[in-house]
Amino acid sequence: MDFDLSEEQNILRDNLRRMMDEVATSDYLREHDEKGLYPYAVYDKWVEMGLLGLPFPEEYGGYGGDVIDMALVSEELGRKAYPF
Repeated sequence: MDFDLSEEQNILRDNLRRMMDEVATSDYLREHDEKGLYPYAVYDKWVEMGLLGLPFPEEYGGYGGDVIDMALVSEELGRKAYPF
């Protein structure tokens, strides 16, 4: 049984990690958390990457992601200690 991530899953993880490292810097997150501001720059990137459509079937306009895809997203967001 193969437990390795698929090529698409590796790409998803790597792209999300790169985006979070570029946009969701510690200073950015800390400032927005302390001031109670919503991190629109990060949210806009999630939309741009299609993350909001990830868990929904393609026939409904989503990307048809599975539980592993969602776990990868959660893991990367948690890696940055995202406060939301």
